[in-house]
Amino acid sequence: MHNIGQAICGGKCNLKVHRILLPLCLGTGTKVLKPALSYAWPLPILYAMQNIKVSANTIWESTVGYSRAIRIDDLIVVAGTAPVDNDEIVAIGNAYEQAKFIITKIENTLKELNASLNDVIRTRIFVKDISKWEEIGKAHGEFFKEIKPVTTMIEVKAFIHPDILVEIEAEAIVDH
Repeated sequence: MHNIGQAICGGKCNLKVHRILLPLCLGTGTKVLKPALSYAWPLPILYAMQNIKVSANTIWESTVGYSRAIRIDDLIVVAGTAPVDNDEIVAIGNAYEQAKFIITKIENTLKELNASLNDVIRTRIFVKDISKWEEIGKAHGEFFKEIKPVTTMIEVKAFIHPDILVEIEAEAIVDH
């Protein structure tokens, strides 16, 4: 049993998302009686958690104080990812190419954490101009058409740099 959710149910319920739902099936193996976020449960007391951080290597990282991604056991959270390469904005004026670049950047970050896009369960897409939703959505679909994570696309007023048209976050649960 690799996590506390499986320890509680005896590993019988085969849920990939024990940590998010924390099934309290008490060994029945079939029913989640009370879904709850695992963060409210005293997991650190029960077992040691693995915590790995990946640097963003951007000009904003030290000022803002953030990581590109953090993996805690089988949960990975990837920060808002912008179309920035070596402190330069890529594909200026092209939301589709920026989105493709960003998702490839997220994919590479996941690989550093022994995960893949197949492990992604949620993306959040922030866009400067919602009228570009189809081209951004097309890029997202090229990577996630078969995976189908939950996603949200939100228009925002501005980004940290005026040439950024899209920024994407991702969350993944690794099941291996």
